[in-house]
Amino acid sequence: MVTFIQVAIYGLVVWLGCYLIARDLSSWRLRFAGLALISYGVNVALAMLYTHISDSGLLLNLRLTFFFIPPIFWFATVWESIPEHRKYEGNRAKFIIRYGLLVMIGVVLISNVITNFPSSMYENILYLADEQPPNTSNYDFRLLGFQFSIFIVISFGLVFLSLSLTWRYVIKDIPKPLKNLFALSTLFFTLGYIAFWVSTEFLLFISADFLMFGAVIVIWDAMDAGESLLPDMLRSFTSSFLMVLIVVGQVLVIVPNITDTTLILILALITTIILVFVFEIPIQNGLDTVIFSRFPTIRQQRKNLRVAENIIIRRAENPALFQDESEFIRLTRRAISSYGDLTKLATSPLTHLPIIQHRLVQRNAHDDTLERAKELKALLTESIMRLKPNGADFGTSDEWRHYNALYFPYVVGLKPYRLRVFADDLDGAYRDALTWFRSQVPERTLYNWQNAAAMLIAQDLRERK
Repeated sequence: MVTFIQVAIYGLVVWLGCYLIARDLSSWRLRFAGLALISYGVNVALAMLYTHISDSGLLLNLRLTFFFIPPIFWFATVWESIPEHRKYEGNRAKFIIRYGLLVMIGVVLISNVITNFPSSMYENILYLADEQPPNTSNYDFRLLGFQFSIFIVISFGLVFLSLSLTWRYVIKDIPKPLKNLFALSTLFFTLGYIAFWVSTEFLLFISADFLMFGAVIVIWDAMDAGESLLPDMLRSFTSSFLMVLIVVGQVLVIVPNITDTTLILILALITTIILVFVFEIPIQNGLDTVIFSRFPTIRQQRKNLRVAENIIIRRAENPALFQDESEFIRLTRRAISSYGDLTKLATSPLTHLPIIQHRLVQRNAHDDTLERAKELKALLTESIMRLKPNGADFGTSDEWRHYNALYFPYVVGLKPYRLRVFADDLDGAYRDALTWFRSQVPERTLYNWQNAAAMLIAQDLRERK
């Protein structure tokens, strides 16, 4: 019974982690939250394997090592949840924080392998040769060693820092219905993580904290994007776990007694099925690239159909856009940020604007999701161009700042703070704009200008409704 509960928790945690990542592959907050859940799922799997292979010192070592990883991803998720205006995060700071945490995880795993793998391998060889069973007692004493002491200090520091950042910054800007859940999940995880070092039996109890944390993050993302969450989530969950029941059920019928090999096979099947069904769209796009490499028209049409299907499931049903002015401004800012991504624009509630319906009728266009997204993009372009002062193609006076803040980063696609963008590769106004952004406009200032300009765009859209 305990094994069934553990397998169910493993599948649920890994599915939610993969779903968070697949929902928006470009979102660092969803990416880190998903990796936190997946790394915790690895802990649950290692705990099950260690229970069945009780004499494996290597599994105990890996289990203890992998428990240092979820706090790193949890902290990264909390950091990415802090609003831009509450933190300084330049391009180099983003690179250091995001990739530095991944390097930290690599150091944890590599140092563990270098330090402990040879002795573990030697002991397991002796065990297989029936010369002597592996002595696992020395693995417990490694917790007192310098290596694990450093990891414990770092992980506890990140746990308490996550709690502090949540109460100081994140909780102020999270939507009201999610405030308590986000705070409780962080608080309970902190307590559960402390309790784990008292007794490893608390590992399964922490699963509720991770599931609550993942649910809050994905609901927050859907609310922030103005998208519908439940249909898409139900489709992913139902398809994944229905196939898990069918496949794993057949394995249990054939092999009723769960052995070490059977348990490994079940975990591998669950993981594979979840990955295939959750990441169905990227996998299908990749397969089409190979299979239909000589048929670009078919490949593009199949991709468009998948995009349209995804949009239909995620798009909110006819929201009341004009009841809350602050919400309309936020959705406008989000739509401008997604200017270059037609899929994200198609799920925006702004596609339900009456002016878009009117413009579609005027040009006798089909009233479908992609056409509405194209019309919204054209509408945003017109509003942004209305911010441009009369005269030259580029200027640096105060009257130009709102236009520059939106036109060059979004319409043109210029990324002024990226290290790989060079002025010599650009011509005319684009080169002058890049030089001006880098030398005269701090990243936080540009962010503030974009927010102010988004308010003007939102006002323009409301007046044209």
